[in-house]
Amino acid sequence: MEAVIKIGGSLSKDPPTLKALCQFIGALAENYRIMVVPGGGKFADAVRECDRLYRLPATITHKMAILAMDQYGLMISSLIPNSFTTYSLRESCRAKGGKLPVLLPSRLMFFMNPLENSWRITSDSIAAFIAAKARAQNLILAKDVDGIFTKDPKIYTDAVLIGKLPA
Repeated sequence: MEAVIKIGGSLSKDPPTLKALCQFIGALAENYRIMVVPGGGKFADAVRECDRLYRLPATITHKMAILAMDQYGLMISSLIPNSFTTYSLRESCRAKGGKLPVLLPSRLMFFMNPLENSWRITSDSIAAFIAAKARAQNLILAKDVDGIFTKDPKIYTDAVLIGKLPA
Protein backbone atom coordinates (compact mmCIF):
# COMPACT_ATOMS: atom_id res chain seq x y z
CA MET A 1 0.00 0.00 0.00
CA GLU A 2 1.59 3.25 -1.13
CA ALA A 3 -0.67 5.58 0.83
CA VAL A 4 -3.66 5.91 3.06
CA ILE A 5 -5.47 9.17 2.32
CA LYS A 6 -7.71 10.46 5.06
CA ILE A 7 -10.33 12.87 3.68
CA GLY A 8 -11.22 15.29 6.44
CA GLY A 9 -14.84 15.91 7.25
CA SER A 10 -14.23 19.67 7.24
CA LEU A 11 -13.89 19.49 3.45
CA SER A 12 -17.61 18.70 3.17
CA LYS A 13 -18.31 22.38 3.87
CA ASP A 14 -16.89 23.22 0.43
CA PRO A 15 -18.61 20.95 -2.14
CA PRO A 16 -16.64 22.13 -5.21
CA THR A 17 -13.32 21.50 -3.44
CA LEU A 18 -14.41 18.11 -2.08
CA LYS A 19 -15.71 17.01 -5.48
CA ALA A 20 -12.48 18.10 -7.19
CA LEU A 21 -10.38 16.32 -4.55
CA CYS A 22 -12.40 13.13 -4.96
CA GLN A 23 -11.95 13.25 -8.74
CA PHE A 24 -8.20 13.77 -8.26
CA ILE A 25 -7.90 10.89 -5.80
CA GLY A 26 -9.86 8.67 -8.18
CA ALA A 27 -7.35 9.49 -10.92
CA LEU A 28 -4.43 8.74 -8.58
CA ALA A 29 -5.80 5.25 -7.98
CA GLU A 30 -5.18 4.42 -11.64
CA ASN A 31 -1.41 4.46 -11.00
CA TYR A 32 -0.99 4.04 -7.24
CA ARG A 33 -2.17 1.58 -4.61
CA ILE A 34 -4.05 3.81 -2.22
CA MET A 35 -6.86 3.54 0.27
CA VAL A 36 -9.19 6.24 1.56
CA VAL A 37 -10.21 6.58 5.20
CA PRO A 38 -13.02 9.08 5.85
CA GLY A 39 -13.21 11.71 8.54
CA GLY A 40 -16.41 12.29 10.46
CA GLY A 41 -17.61 15.61 9.11
CA LYS A 42 -21.05 16.89 9.94
CA PHE A 43 -22.02 13.41 11.04
CA ALA A 44 -19.45 13.55 13.87
CA ASP A 45 -20.59 17.09 14.69
CA ALA A 46 -24.06 15.65 15.34
CA VAL A 47 -22.51 13.13 17.73
CA ARG A 48 -20.68 15.93 19.56
CA GLU A 49 -23.98 17.80 19.92
CA CYS A 50 -25.74 14.69 21.31
CA ASP A 51 -22.86 14.22 23.73
CA ARG A 52 -23.13 17.85 24.84
CA LEU A 53 -26.87 17.53 25.43
CA TYR A 54 -26.97 14.08 27.01
CA ARG A 55 -23.46 13.59 28.47
CA LEU A 56 -23.19 10.10 27.02
CA PRO A 57 -20.61 7.53 28.14
CA ALA A 58 -17.29 7.80 26.30
CA THR A 59 -17.58 4.25 24.96
CA ILE A 60 -20.89 5.17 23.32
CA THR A 61 -19.78 8.49 21.80
CA HIS A 62 -16.57 6.86 20.54
CA LYS A 63 -18.59 4.24 18.67
CA MET A 64 -21.07 6.82 17.41
CA ALA A 65 -18.21 8.97 16.08
CA ILE A 66 -16.70 5.98 14.28
CA LEU A 67 -20.10 5.23 12.74
CA ALA A 68 -20.11 8.88 11.60
CA MET A 69 -16.91 8.08 9.70
CA ASP A 70 -18.76 5.24 7.97
CA GLN A 71 -21.51 7.63 6.90
CA TYR A 72 -19.06 10.18 5.50
CA GLY A 73 -17.23 7.32 3.79
CA LEU A 74 -20.40 6.28 1.99
CA MET A 75 -20.85 9.87 0.84
CA ILE A 76 -17.30 10.37 -0.44
CA SER A 77 -17.28 6.98 -2.12
CA SER A 78 -20.16 8.19 -4.26
CA LEU A 79 -17.93 11.11 -5.35
CA ILE A 80 -14.76 9.11 -6.15
CA PRO A 81 -14.63 7.39 -9.54
CA ASN A 82 -13.83 3.65 -9.44
CA SER A 83 -14.18 3.50 -5.66
CA PHE A 84 -15.90 0.92 -3.54
CA THR A 85 -16.70 0.77 0.16
CA THR A 86 -15.46 -2.01 2.35
CA TYR A 87 -15.21 -2.86 6.03
CA SER A 88 -12.23 -5.14 5.40
CA LEU A 89 -8.63 -4.02 5.76
CA ARG A 90 -7.56 -7.14 3.88
CA GLU A 91 -9.88 -6.36 0.96
CA SER A 92 -8.64 -2.76 0.95
CA CYS A 93 -5.02 -3.87 0.78
CA ARG A 94 -5.72 -6.33 -2.04
CA ALA A 95 -7.53 -3.84 -4.31
CA LYS A 96 -6.08 -3.73 -7.82
CA GLY A 97 -6.82 -2.52 -11.30
CA GLY A 98 -7.47 1.12 -10.49
CA LYS A 99 -10.12 0.22 -7.92
CA LEU A 100 -10.02 2.51 -4.91
CA PRO A 101 -11.15 1.18 -1.53
CA VAL A 102 -12.89 3.53 0.89
CA LEU A 103 -12.49 1.76 4.21
CA LEU A 104 -15.48 2.16 6.52
CA PRO A 105 -13.70 1.72 9.85
CA SER A 106 -16.47 0.73 12.26
CA ARG A 107 -16.22 -3.07 12.12
CA LEU A 108 -12.43 -3.07 12.30
CA MET A 109 -12.33 -0.58 15.15
CA PHE A 110 -15.19 -2.19 17.10
CA PHE A 111 -13.62 -5.64 16.79
CA MET A 112 -10.08 -4.59 17.69
CA ASN A 113 -10.91 -1.63 19.97
CA PRO A 114 -7.22 -0.63 19.91
CA LEU A 115 -7.55 3.02 20.88
CA GLU A 116 -8.77 4.93 23.89
CA ASN A 117 -12.51 5.59 23.83
CA SER A 118 -12.51 9.37 24.14
CA TRP A 119 -12.72 12.58 22.13
CA ARG A 120 -8.90 12.71 22.24
CA ILE A 121 -8.96 9.98 19.62
CA THR A 122 -9.80 11.63 16.32
CA SER A 123 -10.42 10.33 12.83
CA ASP A 124 -6.79 11.34 12.15
CA SER A 125 -5.72 8.96 14.94
CA ILE A 126 -7.84 6.19 13.46
CA ALA A 127 -6.43 6.84 9.96
CA ALA A 128 -2.89 6.65 11.39
CA PHE A 129 -3.73 3.35 13.09
CA ILE A 130 -5.16 1.96 9.84
CA ALA A 131 -2.14 3.18 7.84
CA ALA A 132 0.16 1.36 10.27
CA LYS A 133 -1.92 -1.84 10.09
CA ALA A 134 -1.91 -1.65 6.27
CA ARG A 135 1.84 -1.02 6.30
CA ALA A 136 1.25 2.01 4.12
CA GLN A 137 4.32 3.92 3.03
CA ASN A 138 2.54 7.24 3.53
CA LEU A 139 -0.36 8.74 5.43
CA ILE A 140 -1.85 11.80 3.76
CA LEU A 141 -4.28 13.95 5.74
CA ALA A 142 -6.46 15.98 3.36
CA LYS A 143 -7.88 18.66 5.62
CA ASP A 144 -9.22 22.19 5.53
CA VAL A 145 -6.15 23.66 7.23
CA ASP A 146 -3.22 25.77 6.08
CA GLY A 147 -0.71 23.07 7.05
CA ILE A 148 1.04 21.77 10.13
CA PHE A 149 3.06 24.38 11.96
CA THR A 150 5.50 24.40 14.87
CA LYS A 151 3.10 26.79 16.66
CA ASP A 152 -0.27 28.38 15.98
CA PRO A 153 0.48 30.78 13.08
CA LYS A 154 -2.50 32.95 14.00
CA ILE A 155 -0.85 33.72 17.33
CA TYR A 156 2.89 33.36 16.65
CA THR A 157 4.47 35.16 13.69
CA ASP A 158 7.56 32.95 13.95
CA ALA A 159 5.56 29.74 13.37
CA VAL A 160 7.22 27.51 10.78
CA LEU A 161 5.38 25.26 8.32
CA ILE A 162 6.43 21.61 8.67
CA GLY A 163 6.77 20.17 5.17
CA LYS A 164 6.96 16.49 6.05
CA LEU A 165 6.74 14.55 9.29
CA PRO A 166 8.77 11.39 9.81
CA ALA A 167 6.82 8.23 10.55
